[in-house]
Amino acid sequence: MSLDGASHPPEDALRQWTRDELSEADAATIEAHLERCDRCAAALERLIDVNDPFAATLRRLGADAGVVVEPPVPEFPDRSLRDGNLRFGVLAVQLGVMTREQFVDAAMLWSTYRNKSFAEVAVERLYLSPAAAQNLEAMLASKADGLDAAAQPTPALGAAKPIVRGPELGQRAETISGAPAGTVVTT
Repeated sequence: MSLDGASHPPEDALRQWTRDELSEADAATIEAHLERCDRCAAALERLIDVNDPFAATLRRLGADAGVVVEPPVPEFPDRSLRDGNLRFGVLAVQLGVMTREQFVDAAMLWSTYRNKSFAEVAVERLYLSPAAAQNLEAMLASKADGLDAAAQPTPALGAAKPIVRGPELGQRAETISGAPAGTVVTT
């Protein structure tokens, strides 16, 4: 795809870009154009599914926390991988090793990456130490032993049960971060 300074990509090309259906070269051309063209960036926002429940939840959480949250660019990762990454972040918040605001920030940034896990983004942003991230991943892996995540339906939010409850929550938080429960660990 070749775009000169005066031309804009057709809407169909923008739609293909949101679904990751373009070649790397065409995607790079579109991305370079979007960086300098407000008109096409606005058109792209109209094409992105604003009814995406994940994006809507992040926008709501961000608004509650006073954080400006832009809709993410969809990357369409495998659902089981996406769910596992989000479980990691939710567990970090439940255990008190990451704040809700840090979760929202890391989740918005993570949603724009194709090849990074939520844990990698949280460590890069210094919201978690590498050791805390490894401990959280190990905890999630131990809970998933014997389960086929792709075959298990994701429960509705209202029916979801916390992974860790009661006094065990504080004990695990201290084990993961090395700090008392509720302490935000920064490196």
